[in-house]
Amino acid sequence: MAISKRECYNNLQQLYDLMVAISIFIGLTVTFLSKPIIINLLGTEYTSAAAILSCHIFIFGQEFLFFNVDC
Repeated sequence: MAISKRECYNNLQQLYDLMVAISIFIGLTVTFLSKPIIINLLGTEYTSAAAILSCHIFIFGQEFLFFNVDC
């Protein structure tokens, strides 16, 4: 059963909406918990890496937005 282009685009939009919501949730969680995450995983000598982790989670967590999918 083939679906129409409109239906396909609606499904893709719902998928992207879900992916954005999940990535924002993960990004905010990691941003606020980056210092404890770094301390627990690597120790206190790497505390300054928490700022880098906070930046990277938003930069690399949004890569899927640049994928081009066509129906």
